Amino acid sequence: MCGGATERLAGIWEMSEDEPPGKAGGSSAKATGRSFAEETWTKVAAVLDDYAHRWTTVYADNCEATHLRGDQSPQVMDLRMTCLDDARGAFKALGDVLSRADGAVLVEAVKAAHGLPPLERCSNVADLRAEVAPPSDPAARARLAAARQRLAEIKALTDTGQWPAAREKSGPLVAEARTIGYDPLLAECLAAHAWLTWQVGGPEEAATLLEQAVWAGIGGHRDDRNAGHHHQRRERNWGSPRRLGRGRSGGEDLCEGLRRGSPMLARPLGNRGETLEMLGRHADAERDLRRAVELAAAWVGPDHPWGAYSMTALGKTLTAEGRPQEAAVVLDKALHIRERSEPNKELLAETRFALAEARWQAGGDPSGARAPAESALATYRALPTHSKEASEVESWLATRPAGHAVRARSSEP
Repeated sequence: MCGGATERLAGIWEMSEDEPPGKAGGSSAKATGRSFAEETWTKVAAVLDDYAHRWTTVYADNCEATHLRGDQSPQVMDLRMTCLDDARGAFKALGDVLSRADGAVLVEAVKAAHGLPPLERCSNVADLRAEVAPPSDPAARARLAAARQRLAEIKALTDTGQWPAAREKSGPLVAEARTIGYDPLLAECLAAHAWLTWQVGGPEEAATLLEQAVWAGIGGHRDDRNAGHHHQRRERNWGSPRRLGRGRSGGEDLCEGLRRGSPMLARPLGNRGETLEMLGRHADAERDLRRAVELAAAWVGPDHPWGAYSMTALGKTLTAEGRPQEAAVVLDKALHIRERSEPNKELLAETRFALAEARWQAGGDPSGARAPAESALATYRALPTHSKEASEVESWLATRPAGHAVRARSSEP
């Protein structure tokens, strides 16, 4: 009666000794051609294999507690089973995403695997009982189950860095969750949509959505799944507040433990380089940022939006070092990438303004320098929380009239 746990994971994750785990995902990983693909997939497979074993253990314990040991009521078994079904849905959604992984997805795969729902909650009866009971109507419960699976798919996309695709799905799901009227689900959908909205440059809308998520979470006794969810994801994103180590010469300890010219060094090097650039340590910043750009290209390809972070910071550094012609080349490339694939308008404006300064210092046509600054100003004016940046660009334009250009700066003495 309680021995069918492994079969319930069939098609999601194979645990048979005769069948390599995650065969489809492993094939997709190798097909990316990335130098780190095999090692990354080995780590992912280990995490998912462990998750599968723990899921089957909790499933069997839940069944046996009611049907064999008799120390658990059928009602509690149902609560725990619903929790396990949600975890299984998340497992399936991640497996589906990984089965078609490209290089960009692969680099987030280990983190995404670790981000699967904690199974400990499925044994915490007090928490499960505290949550508002799902609707009793079979049709409503079916809609709820379908919505939860869609939410799991959105989370899988989000955790593997596919934010625009996730946001396209999260808005309609919020609308569906409102019609279902089940607050625990609505809180999670609103929190996910808020975070994705914040990522694409909608801070005011994101704040409103997050406030709604908080109230829905409180109403559904699931306040653990809204504000904390948003904050945790924000801290993990590439543009999170920088944390420099204070060890040997400026924070080399930040990169300890990463060997093979590991492309995973791109993030800490990029973060450190951006911070050094802001501190005016331009030579150190240039060293880190050039390496970060190289590693990002090896990691996710030369035209991925992640690389534009370090490119933009590198362009600013080169300008500050008196090498505006070199800076303009780097910033032109960064802007091309961001115009094609960066959903966050704030980041587009940042690169445009940096390019304007580089072009102005390089001399030549003043209108070619002013144009990206004017575009940046229009963007900042449209973002209510960026009045300071708008004022900065306005002042820059006011002191650089279209009819006047500066002589090109040179790094030569």
